[in-house]
Amino acid sequence: MGSSLAGVGRANITPLGPVRLEGYGRTGASARVLDPLSATALALAQDPARPLLLISCDCVALRVVDCDALRAAVSHALGTSVGRVLLFCTHTHSSPVVTPEYLDLLRERLVAAAAEAVAGLRPARIGWGVVEADARLIARMGGES
Repeated sequence: MGSSLAGVGRANITPLGPVRLEGYGRTGASARVLDPLSATALALAQDPARPLLLISCDCVALRVVDCDALRAAVSHALGTSVGRVLLFCTHTHSSPVVTPEYLDLLRERLVAAAAEAVAGLRPARIGWGVVEADARLIARMGGES
């Protein structure tokens, strides 16, 4: 078994111009950009030819059919299995409504972020930790304090 490799890629997924926003029942178009939206791809591999790609994007949500199309585009562009591409949303309530035009922008930018992550694969140490939650977390989640 080879050494662990990791790489990161990032892309700006802020729409070009005013768009309708998702979340909180908004009805009008965006007036300006306060903070850019981004997609971040993390590539993990032991074999550089078979990376696992974890891609987050600043969207409130994506339809399954759109996720499937985006994952297929990334896997096709990078020559990897679609099953090795995981896509998830940060669930920001200040993201655009996903139109066909915005989906085209997402496709282009997610492929770019994933390609950057794979191109940047370097030796890495990967670990994890476990902590016990205190009462403040329980209270935040609506439980007893």
